Amino acid sequence: MAKLDAKQKKELRSVQRKWIKDRDADCKLDPDGGQAAVLENVSCLREWTEKRADELAAMKN
Repeated sequence: MAKLDAKQKKELRSVQRKWIKDRDADCKLDPDGGQAAVLENVSCLREWTEKRADELAAMKN
């Protein structure tokens, strides 16, 4: 973020907010799913986050 100009920062924030909405929609926790649902939710969140971290790291290069 420190290397981005104001327009780029605004665009990245917008993209990140959309990414969060998409992630949350895909990784919804089933409240009646018990412990297995919690594990699935955490796994889904981890996978999305790992993929996004890789995408952001690639943007630095």
